[in-house]
Amino acid sequence: MPFSHAVGYYLGLAQIEWPVNLTHSDISCLQTSLSEFEVLLAQTHHIDQMLMQMTGSKSPEIAAKIDGWMQQLSTVIAMHRNILSPIRRVPLEILSLIFELVCLTNYIEYDPGYILAVGGACKAWRNALYATPRVWSRLYLDIRSHWRILLDDDAPSVKQWFSRSLGMPLDIELVLTTQVVDDDPESRFASSWPPVVNIALMHKARCVIDSLVEFSPQIRSIEITASAEMFALLTCFNELEFPLLETISLTIVIESIQAFGPYVPLTLLKAPKLRDVRVVEPANAFRPVLDDFHVPLAQLTSLRLDLRKMDGVSEGLPLNGFVEVLSECRNLITLEILIGEYHSVFRSLPNLSSSLPHLRSLELSYNKVIWEASNSLLQYITAPKLEHLALRCDAPYCYIADASDLVDFQVRSSITLRSLELVDFPISDNEVFSSRVLPILAACPSVRSFGMRLDEFVRLAVLIKAMTYTRGQPLILPYITHLVLRATDSIYGLDWECPSEIVPMILSRIRGEEETDGKVVARLQKVVLTEVESTDEIREIREIYDIPDLDVHMEFI
Repeated sequence: MPFSHAVGYYLGLAQIEWPVNLTHSDISCLQTSLSEFEVLLAQTHHIDQMLMQMTGSKSPEIAAKIDGWMQQLSTVIAMHRNILSPIRRVPLEILSLIFELVCLTNYIEYDPGYILAVGGACKAWRNALYATPRVWSRLYLDIRSHWRILLDDDAPSVKQWFSRSLGMPLDIELVLTTQVVDDDPESRFASSWPPVVNIALMHKARCVIDSLVEFSPQIRSIEITASAEMFALLTCFNELEFPLLETISLTIVIESIQAFGPYVPLTLLKAPKLRDVRVVEPANAFRPVLDDFHVPLAQLTSLRLDLRKMDGVSEGLPLNGFVEVLSECRNLITLEILIGEYHSVFRSLPNLSSSLPHLRSLELSYNKVIWEASNSLLQYITAPKLEHLALRCDAPYCYIADASDLVDFQVRSSITLRSLELVDFPISDNEVFSSRVLPILAACPSVRSFGMRLDEFVRLAVLIKAMTYTRGQPLILPYITHLVLRATDSIYGLDWECPSEIVPMILSRIRGEEETDGKVVARLQKVVLTEVESTDEIREIREIYDIPDLDVHMEFI
């Protein structure tokens, strides 16, 4: 059967540079031809062996002819197999989708080397990869470990990388520091690099920033972790326009004592779509980075401030700037602030207040030994439309001295909370829970979803009792429909078992009850509990699985 024009074309190529496009008859024809050539090669090999057995040797001329013939047959067979390979016949659109899933998935550690390795498989894959702009629209670049991949003299440049995105919005993450960040094991040697290497990395960082300047109109999100020295390189952004920029994250790492002092101002005011800003303040800073980082605050809808590394700063550090920044963010919808161990961060800031009329979600994380209302950011905030409030305590040992700030915030804002989450809340005993935590919950009667995580479920006995419905008796959180009670895994072997009262509490709230004032106690719809697999309480808890229209999830530790 003669070959079609398409088959003849592919067989005539020295190298296949794109996915092949064959009909079913083309494939059948190639398979038949491949079988014939394989049989012919086997027969030639058999004849060669028979000649050796009969004569004991072969003349050089005959041996050369047979070897040449077998080599030609092997080459033709390899060409047939190459064309018939299933991966060769994957359409370009499907191959591009596969590349996107492999190169951009969040299930593997993203690395630019992965993308370049895929393109190194063969020329056809490389061309298909170059024709997939979305793959090149994302870049994570750590100059400590990736400088040979994209910044070496004989490596593809950052400009080449972005040019292949063909104008698509860019998502960029840069690490411009020589210090180990977040205990990165692959960069542990970085802090011991000699100064000449650091100077070379500074040059590489400048090349990266210069490349970003050219592609600034395409940048949609950018996350930068930079040393104080390299932070100065970002000032070239000050006069640029970022028409697509939506998210920016900035983390400053103090690498040496020489880094102490004011930063060069970074101004990104020409970003009309910027909505999300995240800032991680460094340790031992002369002043907050936020004082020198200028963005259009009035248009932001999301703000995250990480102040945990500011532990140990002097009492004179001006921190009123944080509250002043919040006062300008009048369109915020979500706000997250992580506060470190430094107790007086928000103490004694008179005549300061921030009204956030559109705020829907507020998350505060504390890492303090003593929880004091006088040291709380809540005393400066008013948020009348707040729906979700999450409070987390990261300190291993913490005592609630005064939580009236939470109650005052609730009353002052006149909010109708829908969701309340308390994570690792500092509850040393039932007395503290009754006197400090229950008043907080009592001030939030409108909550529909409530979650709490503790190291010991035994601390929840008071809460469970207060949440158990008894007609005519006071009831905490009467309108919750979603309840989450979690216990954390602890190295101290604390008591994780669910209190026996938890099942009666759930049973008491599985049907709506109307009180004498006409209000209805809401019916629980979803319950999430943590339990130890071997406890006897499991059998008792299982009876709530049979309750109609109640979604129950058990998490075992």
